Amino acid sequence: MANTENLKPFTKLNAKEMGRRGGIASGKSRKEKAYIKHSLTLLLNIQNYINSLSNIEFETFVCVFSLEQQSYIRTLFKPSKKEIRQILKKFK
Repeated sequence: MANTENLKPFTKLNAKEMGRRGGIASGKSRKEKAYIKHSLTLLLNIQNYINSLSNIEFETFVCVFSLEQQSYIRTLFKPSKKEIRQILKKFK
């Protein structure tokens, strides 16, 4: 439990400063949430696009990227059953 004897009341000056800091933090938080929402929307759109491709179309799509990027894309968007099991183990 807090010791109420040690608390200092807000003055006009420090209330103004605390409100300003809170507003800045709120704006930063809103920007971060908007960025995450935008990123997830893009990721889901890409996922839907890749799911609509046949295996041949997928391989054609992936061949444009470097080998490292191809590996990442395959793991992220078209994981094998073994890779799915490994991913699920991490979250259990």
